[in-house]
Amino acid sequence: QKGGKPVSGSGVKGNKEEATRGKGKKGRRAEEEEEEDDDEAEGVDDAGMEEDSSSEEELSDEGDDEDQGAGLQLKPGAYAEQRKGGRNEFDEDSGEGSDFEELQVVFDNMYPQEKDFHGIKVFVSDLLDGEAFDSSGLVDAMLELTGKVGTVVKTEGADDVFGIVSAVSLRSNAQEKWAKQVCKFVMSKCPSDKRGRLEGALNGSSGGHAGLVVSERMANMPQEMALPLMRSLFEEVGKYGKAKFDSFVFLSRYLVD
Repeated sequence: QKGGKPVSGSGVKGNKEEATRGKGKKGRRAEEEEEEDDDEAEGVDDAGMEEDSSSEEELSDEGDDEDQGAGLQLKPGAYAEQRKGGRNEFDEDSGEGSDFEELQVVFDNMYPQEKDFHGIKVFVSDLLDGEAFDSSGLVDAMLELTGKVGTVVKTEGADDVFGIVSAVSLRSNAQEKWAKQVCKFVMSKCPSDKRGRLEGALNGSSGGHAGLVVSERMANMPQEMALPLMRSLFEEVGKYGKAKFDSFVFLSRYLVD
């Protein structure tokens, strides 16, 4: 049965055909009118039953929502996780809010290679705050340490460089053009009362051994990567005998109001 009504079988239909045989047009017309009246009555019953069923479903859904809402605990950040990969219903209905998309990226850390030359140069070209210098010479010095010191950051299966961290000796490269330009730039930013000490550390005249730390990455890379990369760098410096630095030069930018 469907909707509480019996479904007619072929036997019922056959009996009805036998009953109508031999009747005139008037008799068949009267019977057709009776069938139409029966169909209309059945349609009214169906509509009433559908309305009752839909109202019961709505009440049931509301009850389920209340039960689920009572026990639902959203952890911090769950909103962002729910919206991952697209827009939520709030954005579609009201037009407010903003698009949100979170990408999962796997980064590979590896030693710099010759094929990374141009990718690394992009990051170090602006090392002296926009001043032109022999950035190619600095990249060559970093590549000479391949397999010993330094890390380039790439995405899995790709060759694009997303970051570089390395340490290069200023004393060993004191006669190189890039090293002279870097030392000159650093001295120009140093307070006058500390220039003598800094100059001795940079050129090695005081017996010191300074290393230039290069740490550059794309602006939208996770900041959480900086610490493990720097820790790895100093572990490599400690293992590499020729890089026993007693001081390090960091070039950092800061904003002034």
